[in-house]
Amino acid sequence: IDLSFGEKFVSHGGPSAGTAFGLLMLSTLEGFDLDPKCAVTGDITVDWKVRKVGGVTAKLHGATLDKCLYAAIPEDNETAFADMALLYGDSALWDIQVFSVATMQDAEHIARKDRPAKLAEAIKLFDSLKPKLAKSEKATLHDPATQKTLQHILELAPNHLSAKYLLAIANGTAAKTLSAN
Repeated sequence: IDLSFGEKFVSHGGPSAGTAFGLLMLSTLEGFDLDPKCAVTGDITVDWKVRKVGGVTAKLHGATLDKCLYAAIPEDNETAFADMALLYGDSALWDIQVFSVATMQDAEHIARKDRPAKLAEAIKLFDSLKPKLAKSEKATLHDPATQKTLQHILELAPNHLSAKYLLAIANGTAAKTLSAN
């Protein structure tokens, strides 16, 4: 295997699969299983930082169409996720659970089948809201119990972007226009 961490970034190519490749290697070396329903994007640095990439909104939409349940995106791409509801409707915020990641370790926690307990609980709680949201989004989001559950999810997993932006809709603080992204 030939691995290179040199400066090879070109504007048309893109290193979007760097974090995914890193996770594949890490899972092989450390012997853990990756969740095949988890999508990952992001450039990776030699010190395991996950960097911003392009096309995140389209990648998330594609992951949803491919029936992925979870996605990890670089934290610097958060505005791309914020645009999802405006581009594809509010259901884009719960059709796939999206998490921001800053490091390879963050991505590993989300992509593993055996996730840390708090993260696993956050995912389970969010899954419990999805049928209610699909049935009656507005009523569910205005329900104080739902808002409390979303807040608890964020306490367990502060990088749970799906919960963060659904809570913003519930509180009336969600963006009404697309970002410059």
